[in-house]
Order: sequence, then C-alpha cells, then structure tokens
Amino acid sequence: MKGGKGARGYTIVEVMMFLAITGVLFVVAMVAISGQQAKADFQQGVRDFQSRMDDFINDVPTGYFPQTDATCSSSAGGVPSITPANSGNQGTNSDCIFLGKVLHFTDDDSEVKVYSVVGNRLTTQGNEVDGFDNAKPTTSSVLTETYTTKGGVKPSDFKIDPTGTNYNAIGFFNKFAGSAGGGDSQASGLTVIPLSMDTGNFVNKIEAIDDTVAATQANKLVVCIKQSDSARAAWVLTPKATGAVSELIIGQAGSEGC
Repeated sequence: MKGGKGARGYTIVEVMMFLAITGVLFVVAMVAISGQQAKADFQQGVRDFQSRMDDFINDVPTGYFPQTDATCSSSAGGVPSITPANSGNQGTNSDCIFLGKVLHFTDDDSEVKVYSVVGNRLTTQGNEVDGFDNAKPTTSSVLTETYTTKGGVKPSDFKIDPTGTNYNAIGFFNKFAGSAGGGDSQASGLTVIPLSMDTGNFVNKIEAIDDTVAATQANKLVVCIKQSDSARAAWVLTPKATGAVSELIIGQAGSEGC
C-alpha cells in the first residue's frame, strides 16, 4: 500500500497472497506440534505398557488373583472347577493353588488379555502336586483381566529368541518343588513358557499345558510395540533363575528386530 493522496488499501491479490502464506505457515506449525505430541503420547504409552506388564509378572510370586469373586473347587484327577461365588470375598481357593498368569497379545490390537491360572492343590492320593500334569491348570472368564494400552500403542509382533518362532502369549508360572508329598508344592522363581493361543479357546490352550511343554522355557522374549511405521519400541524380557527381568527399548523400526 502506497502513502500520500493516492493512498489505497491492499489489493485482493495481496490479501490472498498474505492469507495463503499465513495458512501454509499455520499448517506447518500444526504438523510439527502434532508430530511432537504423537511422539510424547507414544513414549508415555509404551512406558505405561511396560509398567503394567511388570505389575502382572510381579503378581505371580505373590499369588495375586484379580479383584473378583470366584470359587475354585478341585476335581478328583480332573480339571478344577471355577464358578462365581457370590460370597462378597475375593475368592475361595482352599482346594486350589495359584499357578500363575498368561499374557495374551491379540495381534495389532490395543488390548492385552491376562488370565489367572489355577490348579488342584492335591493329587488323587492326597499328596501336594509337583507338576502341571497333576495340577491340571485351568482358567475362566471369571479370572480374566483386560489391559487396554494408551497413546495409540499396539503390540504387533511377539518373538522368542533365539528360535525365531512366533507366539502370541507368555505364561508366567510359579516353579514346582522337586517332589510331591513333602514341604511346599511350589518353589521360588518363575517358569516362563511361550504359548500360541486364540481368544476362542484360551481355556483349552491353558488346560493343555503339561510338564512337557513347561520344559521348553524361553531364553528371551521380544514384544514389538508400534504406533505407526515410524514409531516403534521393543519390550524385551529375559527370564532369570529367580524370576523375569524386563527392559524397554524405544527407537526406530529395527530395534530388537521390530
């Protein structure tokens, strides 16, 4: 706009150019802010994921049942029966022992199913059980929890190193002592077992766990976590003699094979 007697306002072309440039700058700024927010959401989401997974693992040696009202009754040589108790208590388990938990990662979904697993406390001969065959592990929808991830985070791949075999569930179980009949039926430490499961028959899969399967323990587990193709992380769990230790690696695609 020129000054003096001939002063005039901005032309339509000048106004349009100004608005166009301002609009481009606004879009660029919003994309940058959105990218930073997505990155922050992803990092917060994967850290929440690790924290919750660690909580579920740590529940196993303490024998923690979900806040539910259920009764577990033993069956002579068979699988225990789990029924709603309607007693107002967290659970009645005098006939059963708490064996552990199974974490089930549904492919490319934001939900993780967590099944508490129980078994018979005594064999048909009245001795304390010393293995999965005698315990007859089982679970039910009554003992199932659901964890929903945050920040758009989704577990996408699940690997067992060094075999490279793909699984979608991990079983964390209290170790049994060496023999039935004397002392505690369970020893310190965790047995970590990779499993292949689907939502439709999760009870049958858990009931199929026996001492042969339990002998195949994982050396290293990697759960790949993603938000998008450019935002990935790896939850790495390495079983130890007395438990399981996890770590979280946040990085670009390729971290721990993710």
